[in-house]
Amino acid sequence: MAKRPATFRFEEDMLELLKTWAYLTEENQQNILAEAFHQYTQNHPELLQKAKNVIEAAKGKS
Repeated sequence: MAKRPATFRFEEDMLELLKTWAYLTEENQQNILAEAFHQYTQNHPELLQKAKNVIEAAKGKS
């Protein structure tokens, strides 16, 4: 899988919350999203393992 920037569209409420959170914590929005995703993967280890399996399978085919 290529390592390139991705673009996502969030609902306005989510964007407003993210921007406000970043302002209050003086943290980069990208870092906040990365940390949230990391926590999500820690809370869903079975899904994380499935994703890793798919990534490895895709690497094997290329």
